Amino acid sequence: MSDKKLTEDKFDNRGSLSFCPLSAYIGNNVSVGHDALIYGPCYLGNHTFIGFKAIVYNAIIGKGSFVSYNAVITNGVRIAPNQFVLLVPTLIHKKKLTDSDE
Repeated sequence: MSDKKLTEDKFDNRGSLSFCPLSAYIGNNVSVGHDALIYGPCYLGNHTFIGFKAIVYNAIIGKGSFVSYNAVITNGVRIAPNQFVLLVPTLIHKKKLTDSDE
């Protein structure tokens, strides 16, 4: 890891830190919250924040970006620099049952 990292307890970095296809590169001034999973291959740019219980796997997080709690970023997703990634809970559509629905 580079200089000035702030990682909380239970931070899980399962990639090696050398530059290889399975590596997890973590830039300078990066904060990673409790129970976050950073799994290589991935890249966290300088000045990024990864929220509590977030998962980053096979992804690139641009410098200065903020990833909210419980967010899951995988499958080769690239987050541009200075972005805010917000977890949006699934909307549940409720329908009142009628006699014809039974």
